[in-house]
Amino acid sequence: MSIRWAKRVRSVSELGSAREAGFGQVQLPVGAVMEWEDDAAFERERRRLLATGLSFGSFESPLPKDVRVTEPGFNIYSWTEYLNVAIRRAAGLGCETLIWGEGRARLLPIEGETAALKETLNQFVYALSGIAERNGIAVCVQPLGPRRTNFLNSIREVRDFLGLIGKDNLALAVSPRDLYETDLDVRELLPNADMLRHVHVEHPAVAEISKAPRPGDGWDYAPFFAVLRDSGYEGTIALPFDADSSSLAYCADLWEP
Repeated sequence: MSIRWAKRVRSVSELGSAREAGFGQVQLPVGAVMEWEDDAAFERERRRLLATGLSFGSFESPLPKDVRVTEPGFNIYSWTEYLNVAIRRAAGLGCETLIWGEGRARLLPIEGETAALKETLNQFVYALSGIAERNGIAVCVQPLGPRRTNFLNSIREVRDFLGLIGKDNLALAVSPRDLYETDLDVRELLPNADMLRHVHVEHPAVAEISKAPRPGDGWDYAPFFAVLRDSGYEGTIALPFDADSSSLAYCADLWEP
């Protein structure tokens, strides 16, 4: 089975540390390609980035961190213009998979009418997947635990949601942290293997931040990797921002049967 190991990075300034740690692929936020005002400046930077030898096959966070789709007044049209440029640039770097796992972006109000806000969310994901589809990119939606959001908190809910949107390039991303926070057995991945396109691996019981697996950190990751292998998973496994050569080697050893 073909597995690509990626390191999540916050900006292009962290590419060197990812390469030094032994990663051949990095996972940038989409906003990283919007730091240049025009396409000519980005094109010069694109050539430099590709010359590093790193793969940019996966991106995350299609919207800036402070943007909330379910907030009244969210302007889907202006953000569609943003995504048209950003996703085209990401595709120019070789992006094949875009992961949307921001809990705040889809947070619904505790009280009041939520139907209209859910419809806005549907429209946004439909637009996002349409732009990604034109650029040959799959969009992966990640179920998150109740500590991070109150909408799409299980694999089943995400599957139903993606079925409602009805775009062929929509898929599922998961993490052992998601399974732990949503109280799902790791074997739940097996009947959902057909939808699984991307995996994050992070310490499940650390709620505040995404923390890389390490030997002796108190968690047994072997069952998660075993189920991934049994499901026939082939694709990217992305490790958190603090991952280094030690955590990469540890996870790579766990992957081997």
